Amino acid sequence: MVSAPEPFNLRVDRQGAVAVLAIDGDFDGYAVPAVAAEVDHLLRGGASRIEVDASSVAFADSSALRALLIAQRKAAGAGGGLRVTKGSDALNRVLGMTGLDEVLCQP
Repeated sequence: MVSAPEPFNLRVDRQGAVAVLAIDGDFDGYAVPAVAAEVDHLLRGGASRIEVDASSVAFADSSALRALLIAQRKAAGAGGGLRVTKGSDALNRVLGMTGLDEVLCQP
């Protein structure tokens, strides 16, 4: 039996050129399009720095990591940056296992 995915929510707190993107719930293939669209929206709107607060992520898979890497590349291409400033145990575990904590969590 397949259980229903955890509810997924995005919140944005924008202060000038800095945006905090808070991700709650399961960060998986179902959530990735919404995260990607929000990052694109923030970059088009002039955000030069995106800080990801993933402290309430219940589950993260490889699609979440890919989405964060692509978003970081887009932000850098726009002259800005993206980094994970707060991670849940679930996200930190996969970031650490893959070594991407060194890429996505550094200032």
